[in-house]
Amino acid sequence: MASFGERLKEYRVQSGLSQEAVAKKLQVSAQAVSKWEKGKSLPDLSVLLPLAELFRVSADELLGGDPPAGRWEAEWHRAIRAGDPAQAAVTALQALEQFPGDNRFLCRLAEAEFLAGIRAEKEEDRQRFLLASEEHHRAILRQFPDHEEASYRLAMTLNALGKPKEAEFLARSLKHFDEALLNILRGEAREKELRRLTAKRALELYDILLRRPEHAKMDLAEKLLEVLPWDPRDRLNLLSAVSCSRARLFCREGDADAAMAALYRIKELARQWEDLPEDGEGAESALFGRVFGSSGRPDILFAFNVLHDPGLKPLFDREEYRELMRLRDETWARMGMTVIEAIE
Repeated sequence: MASFGERLKEYRVQSGLSQEAVAKKLQVSAQAVSKWEKGKSLPDLSVLLPLAELFRVSADELLGGDPPAGRWEAEWHRAIRAGDPAQAAVTALQALEQFPGDNRFLCRLAEAEFLAGIRAEKEEDRQRFLLASEEHHRAILRQFPDHEEASYRLAMTLNALGKPKEAEFLARSLKHFDEALLNILRGEAREKELRRLTAKRALELYDILLRRPEHAKMDLAEKLLEVLPWDPRDRLNLLSAVSCSRARLFCREGDADAAMAALYRIKELARQWEDLPEDGEGAESALFGRVFGSSGRPDILFAFNVLHDPGLKPLFDREEYRELMRLRDETWARMGMTVIEAIE
């Protein structure tokens, strides 16, 4: 049997609410909600009933009693597994008659209608199910504007109804359903989004590798930067970050010469950066957004802003290091900024 914390998290996710949103509605801290879900503590009795009302369940169900709506949930899932979303929609409607206003079954209804619509053989049935799905997804979002899953399914529904522009606009607002755009876009726009998404996923792995730097991890990070279709500016930024991590790592290992070599590599990367052409009023970077504005000032200039890092303290007295510092200052001055402004 699921624990109280597991059930609480399930109901919260089904309702499309964050821990912060639940905490705000109950006038408690987000840390308290997190502890409830992790099983580290239980809510006071004074909070239990408002919590159950928030998720439209009974207090007994929240505490682990036999859920009165469980039979309808089981029947809905059986119909979906059997490949009969139209029957699943009927089941959700019947459940709503017994539990009016239950957001879970409204979500089940809208989802089943979408699946029934895209599988319908007759065009009139297809339109009927998809239009109903659109209506019910919008009803969910009126109650829970931040319900991302409902927004995702609405975008898919709109696309199936032949409204790609509206579907694309909605899909671009999603934070956790990147694949939505891939299902909507076509041609070169889809290829561009696929490249962006590939780079984003790779960046997530890259960030993990750099979290606890080791030379083997740095080697793997550089390999990622070689084989994937990065934007040139993104690639130079990330290669520079690898070299920064290597410099700090070498400093910890007491190899000052290797650390200086890593910093000199950043200098070479900066020269490559300067050779990249600007594009109109500003050069675009797939991961970092606009890099060069019309003033010529970069939002991200990786070249030497790492030199103030305390992890490089073993190098501070070396002449080669001071030379890089002077070059850094000249770089920022050429752009009309002081070093302090650049670092900030």
